[in-house]
Amino acid sequence: MKVVELERDTTSVPYLVIQATGYIAAIFSLIVCVLTIANNVNVKRLDPVHSPALTNLVSQLKASPRDQALREEIRELDYLARKAFFTSQHFNRIATVLLLGGLAVSIISFKTLRAYRPVPPYPNSRDPKDDPAADALWARKSVTVVGLGLVGFALALALPWHSPLDTPLPTTAAKPPAAPIALPATATAVGFPTLEERTRQWPGFLGAASGHSRDTQVPTAWDVASGAGIRWKTEVPLAGMNSPVVWQDRVFISGANESVREVYCYAATTGELRWKRALQSPTGAPVAPLKVSEDTGYAASTLATDGSRVFAIFANGDLAAFDFDGQAVWQRSLGLTGNAYGYSSSLAAFEDLVIVQFDRKQDSFVAGIEVATGKTRWQTSRAFGSSWASPQIIQAPQGPQLITAANPNVVAYDPRNGKELWRVECLKGAEVAVSPAYADGVLYAAAEYINLTAIDVATHQILWQAHDVVPSVGTPLIVAGLMFFGLADTGIVCLDAKTGAELWRAETDEGIYSSPVLVGDLVYLVDRGGTAHIFKADGGSFQPVGAPKMGEETYSTPAVVGEGLFIRGVKHLFRIGP
Repeated sequence: MKVVELERDTTSVPYLVIQATGYIAAIFSLIVCVLTIANNVNVKRLDPVHSPALTNLVSQLKASPRDQALREEIRELDYLARKAFFTSQHFNRIATVLLLGGLAVSIISFKTLRAYRPVPPYPNSRDPKDDPAADALWARKSVTVVGLGLVGFALALALPWHSPLDTPLPTTAAKPPAAPIALPATATAVGFPTLEERTRQWPGFLGAASGHSRDTQVPTAWDVASGAGIRWKTEVPLAGMNSPVVWQDRVFISGANESVREVYCYAATTGELRWKRALQSPTGAPVAPLKVSEDTGYAASTLATDGSRVFAIFANGDLAAFDFDGQAVWQRSLGLTGNAYGYSSSLAAFEDLVIVQFDRKQDSFVAGIEVATGKTRWQTSRAFGSSWASPQIIQAPQGPQLITAANPNVVAYDPRNGKELWRVECLKGAEVAVSPAYADGVLYAAAEYINLTAIDVATHQILWQAHDVVPSVGTPLIVAGLMFFGLADTGIVCLDAKTGAELWRAETDEGIYSSPVLVGDLVYLVDRGGTAHIFKADGGSFQPVGAPKMGEETYSTPAVVGEGLFIRGVKHLFRIGP
């Protein structure tokens, strides 16, 4: 049998260069693939975000709250754990690009070699053992299938929609938000309250005036054990880290566990539970429980009210509205976040909209939801990943602005239509938990271990940045050119809001997650141990006025309405004052 071979030069320089490029790209892709798999398997095995060592240290701290060495050890371990997690995610993103690029180069190179490769001879036989061309083809296909399987496995671990540290998202999580559930009772449409009306109440996180209260006669001393100075104290059915929201004679909070999500309404004057309502389980809800950290929980987001309805959001993405009589208005599911610690962004009411900042690993967005119907009036996509900060509505000279913070940008939107107004990159590489603060034309954004940044809202220029002492979780309070905030690892700090210079620092026995509020010329700031630090809003030195205790751990921010101080502990809701 005559064998025919094509006359092709396989020793030419172009052939050898293309061949070497293909092999190098293939080997490079294999190395990246193996490293990606090893990285994710190792992170999944160690699980730094939910480290048993860190959990054990936190338990020890509860038994010995004054152990400063233990606090420092927890802080360092927590920082390393979070750094390891986000470094792993950053590696995955880079590895994915390199892997796909290497594969593309390898495939193109070997396809090009077909123009040079001679056709192998083979005898005229039906026995596959005598068919070297078929054997070579089979070998190439086998290597390709195995290689693609290995690459697919690496990508399944590396791509951001499937982090090895979190509960896998259901197949419905990446879909657009579901339409509101039609419920039997609905509230009638009403006009939204004016800013003046809102400042008399406490309609959301930090009230309507960035933590400034119009009331000035709140007590500075009380005793929970004896009941002195306590108007009422009531036990909350389910746990939640959210803060009280107050409108006239109604106080709203929420609570949740792995399977139940509830909204509570209390009488502000007596503490009586007016009503509690459980949310409906959405269709297609995940069977596996959510994975959240102990100090975030399932109901960390503070509610919001427009004066006739109250709005609540939970860790699983359920968003619901109830009227003041407890009748369900609407409910919808926004999908899961997949965030490492859970979801904690609070809601904000603006005119006839409730604003949701829904930052997650992919498909993040900020949206304006109609308060009466639950329909999305506008939704703006955000490619920023996870964030735990809350949106803030500010009254700038240019008009109302919706301010959001996430790695790496502070972004301002028009709250009426979601159009982006401006952005400033100042939080690169950060885990953003601190909500933005605003005063006198200046916006303040912060992320622990990164920086505290002051931005001119009119020019969008950075005025200054501080790196030595930065807010951890709570939002700073700005008073007459001074900035006050607490630190998660203990301490209260006062800075010059015009320069960022540190003016004084006071030590505390416990760390602080709560945000400070202003009552008259006094600042109220509650630490995690439940001590309410009351001090003068003075930049010269720390001038304490009182330090009454709540008798239980406290993570939430107080609300102040009608000479009453409303504080939520981990077990009870309190009203302090006459």
